[in-house]
Amino acid sequence: MYCVVFFFLMIRRPPRSTQSRSSAASDVYKRQAYGLPIRWPAIPVDETLAAMKHDKKARAGTLKFIVADRIGHVVQRTDISENQARAALLALR
Repeated sequence: MYCVVFFFLMIRRPPRSTQSRSSAASDVYKRQAYGLPIRWPAIPVDETLAAMKHDKKARAGTLKFIVADRIGHVVQRTDISENQARAALLALR
């Protein structure tokens, strides 16, 4: 389930560095047209964050995110705080 959360986050909010606002909005409309979700009202935020802290990629309390910044390329991010992750999860509601 937790992999789905971050895949969902990734497709819902493309990196600002790779897409303009109009392009990101267009992406949301395309997902709606195909019946793909853009919200997750019942997402278990606290449980998700707790599980993330025990993930094999977490080191010394630091969360690591693998983020697709463009097609065929990913970057590792360790500069995302727990509060930022919580805000992102809450934004799915």
